Parts: sequence; structure tokens; C-alpha cells
Amino acid sequence: MIAVLAVLGALSMPVFAGYVRTSTVKAGAQELVALLNKARQHAIVQNQSVCVATDGSSPSTFGSRVRYVVGTTSCTSVAPTAATCAQTGGATPCVWIGTGTTGDGYMAQGEKSGGPGNGDRDRRRLRPREHLLPVTMSTCALDDRGVTLAETLVATAVIGIGLVALAGTLPLSSYGVHEGRALSTATFLAEQKLEEIRNAAWTTTSPTSPAAVDCLGTGGAPTSTTCTRSQPTRCTSGSPCTTYADERPSEIAGYPVYSRAVRIWDCAQAPAPETGAGCAGVANAGMRLVRVTVGYAPIAAAAGAARPADKTATLEMLVATRQ
Repeated sequence: MIAVLAVLGALSMPVFAGYVRTSTVKAGAQELVALLNKARQHAIVQNQSVCVATDGSSPSTFGSRVRYVVGTTSCTSVAPTAATCAQTGGATPCVWIGTGTTGDGYMAQGEKSGGPGNGDRDRRRLRPREHLLPVTMSTCALDDRGVTLAETLVATAVIGIGLVALAGTLPLSSYGVHEGRALSTATFLAEQKLEEIRNAAWTTTSPTSPAAVDCLGTGGAPTSTTCTRSQPTRCTSGSPCTTYADERPSEIAGYPVYSRAVRIWDCAQAPAPETGAGCAGVANAGMRLVRVTVGYAPIAAAAGAARPADKTATLEMLVATRQ
């Protein structure tokens, strides 16, 4: 266990070191942006040029503190001992003094000073701050000793176990996606057929009426003798016609693995046993119960498992005659 933790620590240390370096540089860049934005605000308020100067010993070096010089665009021409705006009475160029500055105008940055009479200052440079990252972190991650074969094998075994566990979830995920898509498609096909039935002609309740038009039909495979149409099945009034025949797989255009069946019951008659509640307690010759069932074959939930039984999606609705 200790060896595994050591391997994981050694593998993650370079990533952590890179993250620390990136965070340090990013923090320095954000600090610089904040200083420049504040200088811009001063320039807008005072309607003058503002220069961001450091306490470096020469124009080619950077110091650890900064200050804002008003009335100049050349920071290199400003002496470290330049007078403040309070000392010059507002005459420019001068060093701005305000909230967060010292008496000589520098933003407090943690300057280190020597003893009395020591004019040299220990300055931290405002350069990218990778040097703030301890060298021991990189040398620890890149130790010449490396890792032993045993540690490598243990790490490989741990990663392999994790990958095997992850691979075991893939069949279940695939099954869930397939099942959801198949059920959505079956529901769509059932709604499609219900919409077709809803628009079918049915204008009288008496099949013996000379003007009777019944393109719904009734029964397990709905039939009618008073329907004249050319599609979806050709019917001629006076001859028995199956209004909505069962559709087997490959008979539904664009959906070769789905089957579809329509059952229609007359609400004026005793409901068939398979309808359960029948027409929801409604006994009316002008209404019929329509049930559309769409079947499909699901895939196995796991490799090598037996093929499951076909599944179905069923939708029902009540249709009324058009008087």
C-alpha cells in the first residue's frame, strides 16, 4: 500500500509543481494588471499622464515597490527621491500619495532595510516569480533513483483494476441509451397511428344508414363494410375491409425492427376481457376505444446474456363519431 501511494505521489508531483508555477505567474500577472488599472483611474481623475515607477536602482532593473508619478510618461526620468505632489504644491511631475502608500509614495510591498547608515536595500524583483517555487520540489519529483519495477507493476495493476471496473459499466450505459431511444421511437410510432385514426372518417353510428361512413371499424383486426378510400388500405363500401391491419417488422417504412397493431372496441357493447376497464365506464354507441401497441426487440444488458423478450409501448384514446 505504501509503495502504491509512493508511486502515485511521484507521478502527481510534476503536475502539482507545474500547477504551483502557473498559479504563481498568474497571480503576478493579475497583480500587475491591478496596478495598471489603478494608474489608469488616477490618470482619468486628474486628467494627466500617470507613470507606474519602481524603486529599481537603474532603468534596466526592477524593484520590489511601485509608485505613481503624475505628469510624465517617462518613468526612467523620475529620480527615486522625486518630490511628492504635496511637496510641490501640485506642480508636475510629482509622486502621488494616497490611501495604501507610504510617506514617499510607494505602495506598501514589504521592503527590507538594513541597519542605520546602510543605504543598500534587499529588493525582490518584479519578474515572473518562478524562483519562489522551492527547488527541492522539482528535485524530489525528478529524483535520479526513479521508480522500481515492483512499484511500476503495482501502479499498473491499480490502474488496470480501475479500467476494468469502468469497462464493466459500458454495456449498462449502452443498454440504457438503446432502451431509451427504442422506447421513444415506439411511442412516436404509436402516436403517429393514433393521429391517423383520429382523422379517419366516421360520420354515423348506424351501419345500416344509407349515408353511413365508417373507416374506423371494430375488432381485433378492425374491419368495416361502409368505408371507401384508397389508402392506407384500399376499401370499397359494401365489401368487408380491414381498416388497420397489423404491421409486422420490416412493414413500417423506415423502422424495420418495429411492429404495430391496432385494436378498436365499440363502447356500446360489453368490453372485451383484454380491455380491462373498457371505455372507462362510458357506454355510448358514438364512441370507440382505440388501442395502438408497438413492439420492439431490446438488446441484452450484458455481453453473453440471453436475449430478453420483446417489449411494447401501448397508447389508448377514445374517438367520437362526427354527427
